[in-house]
Amino acid sequence: MLLEEEADLGERARKVKITLGVVVGVLCLLYAVLAATRSFPPTEGWYSYYAYQINEKGAVPYVDFELLFPPLYVYVIAAFTKIFGYGFLALRIFGALVFAGTGTLSYLIFLKLTKKPVFAAFAGVLAAAILQSEAVQIFYDYIRLMDLSVYASLYCFLCVIDKIERETKKCVLTDPALYLGAVFAVTASLYKQSSGLFFLLFCGAFFLFAALVSRRRRAYLLALGVLAGVTVVLYGVTFAFLGAYGALSAYFYYNFRAAAAAKGGSVFSLLFGFIPRSLKNLGLGALGAALVFSLLFLFRTLSRRAPARKEERPRPLFWWLFLSLSFAVCFTGASFLFEKHGAWWIGEQKMFTAFLVATAVFVVSVVFLIRARLKKTEAPAYLLTFCFFTGVLFTLGYAVCTSGGLCESQVALCYPLVASLFLPAFRFHGKRFATLSLAFLMLLNTGFGIERKTWQMYSWWGLQTGMLAEQTERVDTPLLRGISMSPAYARMYRHVLWAAETHTTPADEIFVFPHMPVLYLLTERERATKTAIQWLDVATDQAVRDDIEVLREKKPRLVVVCRIHEYVRGTQEESFRAGEESGLTAMQNFLSGFLSENYVPVCADTISDGYTVEVWRLSTSLP
Repeated sequence: MLLEEEADLGERARKVKITLGVVVGVLCLLYAVLAATRSFPPTEGWYSYYAYQINEKGAVPYVDFELLFPPLYVYVIAAFTKIFGYGFLALRIFGALVFAGTGTLSYLIFLKLTKKPVFAAFAGVLAAAILQSEAVQIFYDYIRLMDLSVYASLYCFLCVIDKIERETKKCVLTDPALYLGAVFAVTASLYKQSSGLFFLLFCGAFFLFAALVSRRRRAYLLALGVLAGVTVVLYGVTFAFLGAYGALSAYFYYNFRAAAAAKGGSVFSLLFGFIPRSLKNLGLGALGAALVFSLLFLFRTLSRRAPARKEERPRPLFWWLFLSLSFAVCFTGASFLFEKHGAWWIGEQKMFTAFLVATAVFVVSVVFLIRARLKKTEAPAYLLTFCFFTGVLFTLGYAVCTSGGLCESQVALCYPLVASLFLPAFRFHGKRFATLSLAFLMLLNTGFGIERKTWQMYSWWGLQTGMLAEQTERVDTPLLRGISMSPAYARMYRHVLWAAETHTTPADEIFVFPHMPVLYLLTERERATKTAIQWLDVATDQAVRDDIEVLREKKPRLVVVCRIHEYVRGTQEESFRAGEESGLTAMQNFLSGFLSENYVPVCADTISDGYTVEVWRLSTSLP
């Protein structure tokens, strides 16, 4: 009878876990689908244009067009558009599924870490909201697919570590999670070479470290061997594929030498250049992290001193007042701090606080594991799990810092991590109120993440598409079918389409500067230059300067220009190039004189503050 009751409880718990996972996935899917039909910035569609070149023109990345990233994502988009067409709504639905999968994996990760389904559900939704609150990212962006691979690999490896530490008799080599985790880790590095390679290298380094500090050395060495083997196989296939098309040497040049040059060229500046730029945020983040650990210490102290017998407990009113006051003071203080320095709910100080908390936990766990090994004692089973998890968070945060600065998407899991640290500390009378306060804060941050995305659906270097409610008009063109946008953007697209139809023929080449190759697709016109994009860290300076000579010679019949503000160019050039002029700046300066001498303005549409899309026709073109 007792065994039957336990079986019923186990089955009920399993159903609860599955139900909550489905709920998290559905909520993420609904949120993403709602956003999928709204807003269309001209900077979307880079890889759709590359995919078109691959599918319809037989182009080869690195040979026929510049690509400063690994090849996997461009071929994923090429395969998708080959099957479903080039309409952007289909791609966005694909992105919604990717986002739902990432949110569900966040739930599974925290379920594995905390064994608390309800908290894991809150954590999954919070991580998804923070992940997408970074308004620059679209749901099917290559960063999102890298995130999906990282989260899948992270969950698989957590399962592997958990089984190893529980000393199951099953050999690690027979565990499918190990192979899946390795495949996803390598896949992440084939989406983005910086963050992806950092993650892959950390996984290998962790298995080696675990073999040194754990008594299950053989299991971790086998796991390391599997990861190395899968890496060799998948990279071998990639290199063989690129070599067959004569693109292998170009792949190495563009992914490493050219990509590094676009960020300044110096390895030291790439790895550590963000530190002097982020000193203020690091300092404020350290203060926030100190506040978090002070609260943890306070709650731990209360838990240790909580009277064991009910009759000895203080009056509940005392605890309620104390906790209410503590919560109010901390919440108000944090609000004032973050509001003073920008949007406090999602500001940089909050990102750095969460990141530094994760970093501190990682460092402490490493120290405790080494200490246990030196003393020849057994470390708690959960310690290696938390070491791996927080180490991944540190790795992702540090990697994205080397690309320009900390961003919301790469610290999304840090937010629920901070909340999870308080769960073991709530062991005192009045803990229900503390738990409810924690849940309230998690929901509040979830709401702020969603609110930011709906308030500003897309924002990248000042280019903004406006609120969700402002996306009211549609453009009558097949690729944008089903997508609404603001009147300013709709007017711009209509004018560009009209100008291409009026002043060019389908056989003519046009030039679009600097980051809007989607206009080649919409107008169905070929580009006149080697580079499709002339953005700062997407094209090499030399290629952009070479295209200046191409434009002088060809003089395409139509030129579409979006001039980039001095602040944007100056910030990038000062941060990564020590003030040296970029190819983008050289091209923009050239166009100023080139257009006035050889072209006639057709129209100009301001789509965002500081961003005006100008259309120019060759002066000898038909009126």
